[in-house]
This record gives sequence, structure tokens and C-alpha cells, in this order.
Amino acid sequence: MRNIISLCSLLTMVLAACAPRPTIAPTLTISAAPTRLNSTITPTPKPSASIIVSATASETPSQSAKPFTMSSKISPNGEYSAYAYLYQETGQQAIEIRNKQDKLIWRIPYQGESPQNSPITTIGIHRWSNDSSQLYFCYAWSPDGGDIFVKESCQGLQKIDINSGEIQPVLPEGYVVFAISVDESQIAYIRCQNEPCVIHIRNLSTGLEKTAYVIFKSKNYIAVGNMEWSPNGNGLAFVTQDNDHMVQTIYLDPNTMKQKVMKENPTFDFSGWAYFQGWADNDILEFVEAGNTDNETQIIHVDVKNKETILVGTPTPGA
Repeated sequence: MRNIISLCSLLTMVLAACAPRPTIAPTLTISAAPTRLNSTITPTPKPSASIIVSATASETPSQSAKPFTMSSKISPNGEYSAYAYLYQETGQQAIEIRNKQDKLIWRIPYQGESPQNSPITTIGIHRWSNDSSQLYFCYAWSPDGGDIFVKESCQGLQKIDINSGEIQPVLPEGYVVFAISVDESQIAYIRCQNEPCVIHIRNLSTGLEKTAYVIFKSKNYIAVGNMEWSPNGNGLAFVTQDNDHMVQTIYLDPNTMKQKVMKENPTFDFSGWAYFQGWADNDILEFVEAGNTDNETQIIHVDVKNKETILVGTPTPGA
């Protein structure tokens, strides 16, 4: 029976890590202070509601069972590997950072108590810094009926310094939709605690921010996501969905903060739908689009400068 329960828990966690979900959710940003290698500190609550956790080099807490790897990323310089683990017997979660010799450098335990009920929040790897000196990580939550047209995001974005083990929060409480530019000079994030939603563009070196209201005629968002920078960092695209099941793909110029709707369509409508896949080039957005009752799909490119639409072809089977 225990094995069956463990298997069910594992499947739930896998689905939680992979499935799309709405990105407007209550969040708690938790900062953490590091400890040196081979030291151990019990998580200690502070009056400010932050939590001190240890980043240690001790081996896995459950030697009797190999942990399940939820995600992993190799650093750009190839010197380190980061793994987000689930220990199936205990339900514990952690991120481990190892060097090329597979020696454990840091372990980041789940901050606070691991959730036992839905929504289940999982610790995950966001990305390495370009110089491999820092690892960004955050917490994703399980799906609750979200739409496939709005991809996943996560909360509590933090980073750990590989040399010192210092952990610092990157975003303040309440920000759950974000994207870091390719060159790491800027971060974009959206706050929807109050309507209308506000988009922020922050310079990561100076801390200076620009803000603008997110455009939408009803402003009744149920999901915001799919946020992606263009390869050259001169453009930003993201997707919104309102309570009337209308999806908009919006382009934003980070210099002027001006926005324009590149595509608008209903979700799951036999008359047609479109799904934003990302940037095909610096000024070109790519969509999977369907426009008939047979649900046949095609790939189109849309130029953000003039909204010119070009049919590229049909999606590759299995891609």
C-alpha cells in the first residue's frame, strides 16, 4: 500500500511540474541565508517571517531510496550540474548542485514545510546565470484547471551564489510571472493583486524600474503567462486570458513601455484558436494556429513591427 501511495504522489508531482497552469496565485516570498559546507542548521523562523535554511554538502537524507529527479540543468561552463529532487519515501524536496566529479557542493532544502495537500508546490530550477556563478530557482504549484494557452510560471524567485552559498530573493512578494532577458540585464514581471495588472521592467544592475498597466478591455484576468524576451532583448511578449475565455498575445517595447495586441482569439473555439510558441527571430513571433472544425493546425509567423502574418507550414509530428 505504501508503494502505491508513493507512486501516486510521484505522478502528482510530475504532472505538477509539467502541466500548464494559471499564474495568478497567492504567493509567499521566503529569503534564505546560507551556511558553509559540511555545516548543519535546523530551519529557524524569524519574526520578519523569513526563514533561515542551510545549504549543506551532506549526502541524501534517504539512503535507502534513490530520489526522483524532477528537473536538471548543466551550467553554461560545464563545471556544475543542478538537480531538483523529490525523495519519494519522505516527500522531501531539494535542489543539489554538484561539480564535474559529482561531488555535492550545495543542497538547498525546500523552504518551510513540504506541502501534503493541494495545491502542491514544487521547488524547481529556473536557470543558470550566463557566467555560471549563480543558480536561479523558484517554486511552481500544481494545476487547478488552468488553460493550455497559458504556460506555467513559478513564485519566490531566488538565486544562490555558487562560491559563497549566499541565497538572495530576486523578486518581492506577489510577483509570479517573470522572465529574465537573455543577457541578464533586465527582468520583467507582472503583478495582478489589484486590477488592472501592472508590468514591471527592472534593470538588474541599477535596480531602476519602469512600469505600465497591462492592456485588456475587460481587465478581468484569470491567467497571465508565456512571458518571453526577444533574443536581442529589444522586445517582450506575453499572453493574457480573461474570464470570457479570450486570449491575447501582447507585445511590449521595453524602452517605451508601449504595448500592442498581436493576436486575439477565443480558447477552444472551433472557429479558430492560436497558441504563442515563442520568438522565431528578434522581431518575429511564432504561433500554432487552427482555423476549422477539423482542428488542423499550422505554424505562422507574425512581425511585431507591422503585424504581417506569414504561413510557415504545419507542425512536425511529435514535436
